Amino acid sequence: MADTSDLGSDALGRGGSIPPFRNAPFHSLLKKRLFSAFFIIFLLAAISLNMACSLRPYGPIREPRLRERIVQLARSLIGIPYVYGGREIDGFDCSGLIFYLYDSFGIRLPRTAAAQGKMKKRISLRAARPGDILIFKDRGRWHTALYSGQNRFVHAPQKSGNVRQEEITSYWKARLQWVVSLLP
Repeated sequence: MADTSDLGSDALGRGGSIPPFRNAPFHSLLKKRLFSAFFIIFLLAAISLNMACSLRPYGPIREPRLRERIVQLARSLIGIPYVYGGREIDGFDCSGLIFYLYDSFGIRLPRTAAAQGKMKKRISLRAARPGDILIFKDRGRWHTALYSGQNRFVHAPQKSGNVRQEEITSYWKARLQWVVSLLP
């Protein structure tokens, strides 16, 4: 019979010994990989949070000449066809155009004209500056446009079929509800 007196006992008090962990290098490698995986997940979460915080919903961003750049982009879209529900370069409705213009500069707005009409920071037409949003209401329907300066605005009217720039005539003044100013 073999001598087992030097083997000690296991956790249950039985005789014999527990052999040393044969896969110690594997165990160490597993710990390193788990740590690396958690570190990568933490890093990705931090990056995602940083990106989410950089999209300032409804808030102004600090960039010189931002108003000019938004108006330039709006004017470059003149002639694009009206598409109901459109918010991409292949076609816009009125609120989709405003959504696209602001979104192009990292500013998230509500998608519909009615929701855009409920935004705060309202000002008068006299105080409007290029890049502000004009909110109209005609026969119970909301319509939004971008003020481009010098008593003009860019919008996507359903009737004309294309994005265009127009004067703020007495027709439009009678339907203007307010102006929303989100930019500094």
